[in-house]
Amino acid sequence: MNKKKVETYIRFAIKCGSVIYGIDRIKPRINKIKIIIADKTLSDNSLKKAKLLSERYNIPFILSEDDINKVLNTSNCKIIGITNTNLADAILNNIGDGYFLAEGK
Repeated sequence: MNKKKVETYIRFAIKCGSVIYGIDRIKPRINKIKIIIADKTLSDNSLKKAKLLSERYNIPFILSEDDINKVLNTSNCKIIGITNTNLADAILNNIGDGYFLAEGK
């Protein structure tokens, strides 16, 4: 149940333009990011960068056990940043069942 809610909130964030795709686009906009979500296939280098950003800026970092591309409807994206505070809070309140908090609050 929570997995579906998290995926629904991610889709809402996409529709309202509150998603930043990819670690290289997240880094310059880190002050706007409220939560970082990645899937388990993220490369070790990108995972280290994401964890470092999460720790340095106190941003929650969530890992998904499933391929995040299915939710995003893309083919090559493994990490996103959510900029909407309300949607980020809703995602944090519903993690579990395929999504878990790796770093942050």
